[in-house]
Amino acid sequence: MSHLFIKLAGINGSATAQGYESWSLLHSLHLALLVMISLKGLFYKMRYLLLLSISFLLAACSSPPYPPPPPPNTGKYAPEINLRPRYFMTVRGYVDPKIKDDVQLEFITIYYTTNPACKYTINYFEGVSSYREIDHVIKVKTDQHGNYKYAIPLDLYKPGFCGWNIVDISYKTDDKIPNFRGYSIASFLKKEISSINYLGEDNWMCQKGSECQTENHAPLKGYYDLYPRGNYKFIINLKRM
Repeated sequence: MSHLFIKLAGINGSATAQGYESWSLLHSLHLALLVMISLKGLFYKMRYLLLLSISFLLAACSSPPYPPPPPPNTGKYAPEINLRPRYFMTVRGYVDPKIKDDVQLEFITIYYTTNPACKYTINYFEGVSSYREIDHVIKVKTDQHGNYKYAIPLDLYKPGFCGWNIVDISYKTDDKIPNFRGYSIASFLKKEISSINYLGEDNWMCQKGSECQTENHAPLKGYYDLYPRGNYKFIINLKRM
């Protein structure tokens, strides 16, 4: 009887060991399956993040290399014209009649807003913004002798809500004369500084199809940081080479 019990106990013990091994195998397979599912979920998350990063990168690369056009200056952003300006940059000079058909002299005045509340967004992704701007172009017309004179108002606009203020006056010619663009006559600061009635003068020698050259290689005489509440003068002569 005791031998039979021992024999049966041995059989049951072996069966129990086999069952434990089977359970361990199933448990290991279950854990492996859970790990695979977790890795699969992680893979999808990583793939989503990778695709999202690539999308942002492509959006940044596909954006134009130049800023979008500014919004219209309407409503509270619109400047009010000052009907009685008091301060001027008087420009005058001479354009040789022999080159008047080859050279179109132009003056460009730039007015900016100074109130941060009037800025507009250029790039939302990078958080870039800019002040509003108005440019005026004066195409110079000479008399029969080649002389011209213009009084450019510095206080063309009332400050208003946006604090409109003149920033720069420059001059250039058309594309018939290479490398002759955007030479500044004066830039302006809003704050008052000590200034006088400047008289600047630029003299150029020009001919069609070649670069204009400053007469006797004289340096250009643009002025910087002028106070906009003042009166100034500038002379520009274009002579045939």
